[in-house]
Amino acid sequence: MPNFQPDTCTFRDLVGYGAWDIGHDREHLQFVQIASQFSPPIVLPAYDFLNILNARDTQRKQLEVHQSAHDLLSSIAGITAVDFSEFDLTKQDDFYNFLGYHQTTHQQLRQFFGIT
Repeated sequence: MPNFQPDTCTFRDLVGYGAWDIGHDREHLQFVQIASQFSPPIVLPAYDFLNILNARDTQRKQLEVHQSAHDLLSSIAGITAVDFSEFDLTKQDDFYNFLGYHQTTHQQLRQFFGIT
């Protein structure tokens, strides 16, 4: 069952940012857990993504680490995704583009991992 609804927040909605960060982190942990059950197992790092939208001063670094995780996941799943670290989440257009592209990528990853 999906843990993450990427459209749960709006621009500058700090409470929504928190809900997004929690659901997003849980879904990445779900990817790690499912991959470890593959045969042979795929060992993925369990990054801490609890603070991406609310990261403020460290947001750029959070997005870079997040991108490295998505690069790995995309290569395993055989999908192509945009570079999420290129978005400036302090700009409204970038924020909503990030949410949209991110939602599509997570849908593809859920499909690959059999999460319905």
